[in-house]
This record gives sequence, structure tokens and C-alpha cells, in this order.
Amino acid sequence: MSRESDVISRKNSQKNLMYLFVGMLSVFIVFLIASYFVSSKALKSKENDSIVLNVAGRQRMLIQKNTKEFVRGLLLLQARNSTIKAAEVATIQISEDRKAYTIHVVAKLKDEVPEVHSDMNYTAVKGGIPLPATFIKEVSGTIKKKGHYSYELLSKWNINKNKGLRTDFEKQAFDYLSLNSGTSFSRYMIYDGIYTLRYATPDFAVSDECVRCHNAHEESPKNNFKLGDIMGMLVVNIPIGSDSKETELFFEGSGDEIFGFDSFSKTERFFELTIDALINGGKVPLDMSLTSFQSMPPPTNSEVKNKLKMIKQKWTAMQVEFKNLLTVEPNSSEYAAVFTSAYNSTSTLVDIMDSVIHLIQEDSQRKLYKIKTLQKFIYIFMGFLFCFIIVTVYLKVVLPLQSHRETLEKQREGLMSLSLELSKSLDRDKQQNWLRIGQADLNDRMRGAEDTTSLSQNIISYLAEYLNVQVGTIYLAEDNYTLCLTGSYAIKNCDALPKEIHFGEGLIGQVALNKQMRIVSSIPKCYREINSGLAMLLPKNLLIAPCLYEGCVKGIIEFGAVHEFTNKHLEFMNQVADSIAIAINTVQSRQCLKDLLEETQAQAEKLQAGNKELISVNEELEMHSIPGK
Repeated sequence: MSRESDVISRKNSQKNLMYLFVGMLSVFIVFLIASYFVSSKALKSKENDSIVLNVAGRQRMLIQKNTKEFVRGLLLLQARNSTIKAAEVATIQISEDRKAYTIHVVAKLKDEVPEVHSDMNYTAVKGGIPLPATFIKEVSGTIKKKGHYSYELLSKWNINKNKGLRTDFEKQAFDYLSLNSGTSFSRYMIYDGIYTLRYATPDFAVSDECVRCHNAHEESPKNNFKLGDIMGMLVVNIPIGSDSKETELFFEGSGDEIFGFDSFSKTERFFELTIDALINGGKVPLDMSLTSFQSMPPPTNSEVKNKLKMIKQKWTAMQVEFKNLLTVEPNSSEYAAVFTSAYNSTSTLVDIMDSVIHLIQEDSQRKLYKIKTLQKFIYIFMGFLFCFIIVTVYLKVVLPLQSHRETLEKQREGLMSLSLELSKSLDRDKQQNWLRIGQADLNDRMRGAEDTTSLSQNIISYLAEYLNVQVGTIYLAEDNYTLCLTGSYAIKNCDALPKEIHFGEGLIGQVALNKQMRIVSSIPKCYREINSGLAMLLPKNLLIAPCLYEGCVKGIIEFGAVHEFTNKHLEFMNQVADSIAIAINTVQSRQCLKDLLEETQAQAEKLQAGNKELISVNEELEMHSIPGK
């Protein structure tokens, strides 16, 4: 009865334990599901808030990026404008200097001092003074030496042979100015090895002295100038700097490639789409090319929404101010006022966006606090429940399982030992396969060789490549005392190698004498270097192997390598050495037999020729022995 009662009691205990586990597991699953939904809601809320915060923060950076791009474009335009302005100022200064020199110096001196006259070579003429063009040329040379700018007077009807229209620019400029008097012609280009603005303006006949001098000059191609006619052009050269692709793009074109105006327009469009999504919710772009979008909810805080609308209004006003900067005169008071207003608008927009980000962060923190409070309660309850389950499982499940631990550990050790043995077996099979393949391929290379030279070259080339060595040589035994060089691999100067080595002479001769393979490390610098198209280096290790046939040395193979020779290499060489010796002996025997056959054939031909000669002599003797002949 007691045994039956124990069995019944044990079954009831197991049943009660099962009910307890089912109950605890059910409660745990319920709270786990509740925790999942709460956590999902928290994560979703945090994800939405994170998206809004990231987008709002990105808008703040876009405001600054937009302003930076536009200002950078303006600075580059100002640089272009300043270059043109400098050329205009220099042109006015030069023209006025020349005009004043012509009227107040040249003309005055000619009227008041008749012996004074202007001449191109004034330094060699008594009473000579520089021509206006000569005066301009010499002043230009002085300014050019100082590296500021240079200028020159050029003409289609030039008196000075060096002041004609030489380049395409000068010809195009003169043609243009001849048809459009009163304008200018300019181009950015390489001039005297420097990227330069060349600025051309018409040179008019401004005084009677100019007209009279040019019309009367014997070397003048044209002698019918009148006041106001275009006599030539003034070209001002403003050096900018060294030539570069960016400089050419800027000064030769509109500059959009490097100004940032193209990027500015993309930023403007990107910002406007994003601010609309922040205000009303919807699709917000993720990249500047507007190919990827992400959905975002509308703001729940009315204050945030109102400030976002204010940002949109101020953004629109700021874009108008930016565009006004392109129409007003650079460096004017109006320009400064518009620029200052646009800059202040940027600062205001950044401040408002900072306040929006702060409000969004506060809302996100409040929502997270509520959700975290609920999560804490769930986690505490689940913690107690989990601890109870752990203790119960430990007492009822873990302890009984510990008795099987040693058995499982022994099984694991046995499996590991088996795995290790299997790995070693695979490695051995792999090595044996490598040895078999190498030996089979070598036999194929040796098969069909007609002489010892081709056989030696086939052997040394294949072995060097298969063993991954860098240099090698092979010597064949001519007799029991001498080895002859018959093949090499990757040797730069084969003629410098010894053609014959006697047994016992050097390492190769010693290996031939001892009939044992040898490995040498720490090679001295006097050894043959390894050559390639990139570098030369010395081998670090040598392997010298004898090839024996019936105890006799048939050949010696020497390899030089930068790596160490392993047991696998040594085993391979031991295996193939016999095959190589047999192949060498076979080819040598075949060659010897061939030589004997050729010698026998030569002797037979010689004997046949002797027989023919003997027959001829006998016939001649018979003829002499017959009477009457």
C-alpha cells in the first residue's frame, strides 16, 4: 500500500508541478506579450520622434548649408567682378596717362621747342622724346616686372613690327572693337604661362598730334586717320594665378560647376519639401537627388507646428533676399544692406529651428517617461516571476541534468579526438595527393624528351614552378667524377655558372660524393641573386638533391628560394629523385645507342665505298691481263 501511495503521491507531485509550470508560463507569456506591445509602442514613438528630430536637425544644417553655398557663389562672382573692375580701372588710368602725355607733353614740346621731337628710338636721337606708344610700352614693362599687371597697344596698322595682331584673341578683339566701338572685349586664358584676364578696349585718335604723326610716318600702313578713328586697341593683362581645371571652369563659364548655385537650388528644393512634410506629415526626402523618401507623422504639438510655419515664411523671404543679391551692384551700400538682411535671416531661422528641436525633444521625453514607468512595473513583476521560475527549474530540472554532464563531456572529448584524427588524415591525404599529382605531371614532362638538354630543362622548369622556388640549376653526371650543367631556371647570366663540377667540389660536388640531400640556410651575399622586372634579391635557402640510379649519381638538382623548404618538399624530392634518375639514364642510353647506330651506319657506308673501289681496281687489272687489250 505504501509503495502504491508513493507512486500516486509522485504522480500527483509531477502533475502539480506541471500545473505550476503551465500557470507560471502562462502568466509569464501574458506579461511578455504586454511588455512586447508596450515596448513596441515605445520604440515606435521613439522612432517617430527620432525621425522628426533628425529631419529637424537636418533642416537646421540645410539652412546653414544653403547660406554657405550662396555666399561661396557670391564670393566667386565678386572675384570675377573684381578682376574685370581692375582691368577697367587700369584701362582708364592708362588711357588718361597716354592722353595727357600726348597733349600736354608731346604736343606742347613740339610747339614750344621745335628741336624736340618724338621718336621710337628716342634714346639714340638728340632731342628725342618717347612716342606715346613707346611711353606706354616702357611703363608697362616696369609694372609687369613687379607682377601686378601689364598692358600693350596693338594695331592692325602697327608701325612697330612687334605690336601687330599676333594671336587669335588679338585678331578677334580688334575685329569686334572695329564693329562695336566704345565697348570692350575680354577673355580668360593662358598668357605667358599664367592664367590671365585679357581685356581689350579701342584706342581712338584723341589728338591732332596722333593723327598727324601716324599719317606722316613712312612705315605706317595707313595714312588717312582722322580724329575719333580707331587706330588700334589697348590690351590690359590681369594675372590671376596658375592654370587649373577649376579656375578655367569658373572664369571661362558661368561658374555653376564650382559656384555652388546648382547645389544651392537643390538644397532649396530639398528644404521646402522637408518643411512641408514636417508641418503636415507625409513623405520626406532622404537624399538630395529626391529618389528616396520616408513617411513621417504630423506634429501633435501646436506650438511646434506654428513655429514650423513661421520658418517656412522666413525661408521664402530669405530666398528672395538671396536672389536680390544677384541683381544689385556688388560692393555697393544696397548690396551690403541686402547681404546683412539675408545673413540676419539665416541666424533667425537657425534660432527658431533650435527652439523647434528643443520642443520636440521635450515632448519626446515626456512620452518616454510615461512609457518607461509602465515598463518598469512590468519588468519588476516579470523579474520576480522569472526568479521563481529559475529557482524551480534549477531544483526540478537542472540538478537532475547535472548527472549527465560528465557523460556528455566524455562524449564531447571523444568526438573532438575523432575530429582531430580525421583532420590529420585529411591533411595526410591532401599531401599524398599533392605528391602523386606532382610526380605524375613530372613524368609527363619527362616523357618524350629526345636528349639530356631538353630533359634537364623540362625537369628543372617543372620542379621550380611546382615547388614555388625562384632559381634552380641541374647538373648531369658525365662519368663518376664530373658533373656538367645542362639546365637552369630564372638565372640571369647562365654563362657565369660553372659548366663542370667535379665530385667533392663545392656543395654540389659534395652532395654528389655523399649521395645525400642537403638543405642550406643563411645564404651569404656571394650567391646568385633572384632577378625579376621589379627587383633583385638573394635566396635565403638552398636545397641540393642527388638523383641516384642503382647507387650511381645521374644528376644533381639545386634550388634557391626565399622561403624555407618544408618536409613536404623534401619528401617530394625524395620520391621523384629516382624517377628523374631513371629518365636521365634512359635518355642517356638512348642517346648512346643512337650514337652507336650512327657510327655503325657510317662504317657500313665506308666499307661499301671501299668495296666499290676494290671492284673497280679488279676490273682494271683483268683488262690489263687479257692479251691484245
